[in-house]
Amino acid sequence: GLAVTYAKTLFARASAGVFLDYMMHLPMMVSMTLQQSNIVRILDVGGGMGNHYFSICCSVTENRRIDYHIVETEKTCRLGSDLFKNKERIHFHASLPKDLRDVDIIHMNGTLNYIEDYVGLLKALCAYKARYFLFARLFAGDIPTYATVQKITPELKVPFWFINIKEILNLMSAYGYSLKFKGCFGGEYNQQNFPPQYRLGRACCLLFARD
Repeated sequence: GLAVTYAKTLFARASAGVFLDYMMHLPMMVSMTLQQSNIVRILDVGGGMGNHYFSICCSVTENRRIDYHIVETEKTCRLGSDLFKNKERIHFHASLPKDLRDVDIIHMNGTLNYIEDYVGLLKALCAYKARYFLFARLFAGDIPTYATVQKITPELKVPFWFINIKEILNLMSAYGYSLKFKGCFGGEYNQQNFPPQYRLGRACCLLFARD
């Protein structure tokens, strides 16, 4: 299917050392964390079929010391498990794994904005008490929180939440996390059809560390 083809295209690019910009944050974070730990355990929520896992394998020199867990839809889990069969360092889960311990990094790349109960999801993830939270391509800023519709194909439209960034900062702080990095991602999005107060401009990348 198209999803498998897309994943294999990204894998081929990564094998050649070519990465999309948003795929560089996690490998660098893993490399730094490996200097402090024998094993780095990553929980990637909405991690597709292992795109970021493969980028880590192609760029992190000590990649044999990672334990990678992806939370995705059941179909994606089946496809990913087949794609990485016989690989012991990557695991797929159709829901948040209840018995996962000692998580070092929780990673979400463009995932949170598709979740209606994003507050509930963040609270559940904070319960893992991971050392770090890395949000890549997060559509949050100094705007009111609101939902709109994203047109993926003419036939497929999905709800999409733009989030007031103070919601994220306050929630993470309440669970013992402090913001260590905030940066913009990519170019500015054209939202001229939105009222000015709802125009985000650019997505952001956020890194939190547990206090």
